Amino acid sequence: MALDGLMSEPLTVERLAEEDWTNPITIRSQIKQARIEIFGRNLSDSAIAYRLKKQRERRTRVCAEPDCRRPIPSLANGRRRYCDFHGSGAARLRRHRHGVAGFKPIRPRRSRRVAD
Repeated sequence: MALDGLMSEPLTVERLAEEDWTNPITIRSQIKQARIEIFGRNLSDSAIAYRLKKQRERRTRVCAEPDCRRPIPSLANGRRRYCDFHGSGAARLRRHRHGVAGFKPIRPRRSRRVAD
């Protein structure tokens, strides 16, 4: 449906409630539930606009793990460095135990000696 260059008035909760023959409180709770499902919490309009702006500005990123070219999801936090696979707890533990990617461990691993 085209507006043909005409500006229509903004859609309000009250107008939606009238069209659906429902209570405005129900409409507001459904909007709140949708925000929680999409963004993980009930964000304000300005917070949603800011997140979407930052997401558009952010270029495509790849995992910081050597030899991994998996992309980092576009909705991920800007500080995220690893893909879903290498961001797991097991992968973090492996990096910790074997040194950070590309660096030698601070202390060499001790071999376990079997008691004679």
